[in-house]
Amino acid sequence: MNQRELLFITIGIFLTIVAGIVLDVYHVRNKSSLDAQIKPVQSVVKQINTTILDDLQSKTP
Repeated sequence: MNQRELLFITIGIFLTIVAGIVLDVYHVRNKSSLDAQIKPVQSVVKQINTTILDDLQSKTP
């Protein structure tokens, strides 16, 4: 492997790392703006039907 091939490999690795860092920064900056647009989940109203529980309790095995 001569010096020219080694230079091309080194430049390719360097550009890959720089592109990864740039894409990570871009993703983090855009992710925070998307979180503000998401609406919070509404709470669920829980009700228990006691007549069914009473019917089950009154049954004998």
